[in-house]
Amino acid sequence: MYHESVRRKAASLAYAFLVAVTAVTVGWAWHAGLSGQSSALSGPGGRVLRDVDVERLLRQIQEGRMSDHEALYFRRIGN
Repeated sequence: MYHESVRRKAASLAYAFLVAVTAVTVGWAWHAGLSGQSSALSGPGGRVLRDVDVERLLRQIQEGRMSDHEALYFRRIGN
């Protein structure tokens, strides 16, 4: 009997802890997303959006210096 009540109490405390951590995490993410602290250049999922010179890309494709098929993977250049 004693061990059962200790287990229940431990399970209740663990559950309360997980609920509190989840609430703090969701609250922080909501605040960071709506407070304007996020960068104007960040997109969904934290991806960084960049300006693209479409004319330059099309010219490179026409010249054969760049492929027009979708990449299967990418490698970061620079930092």
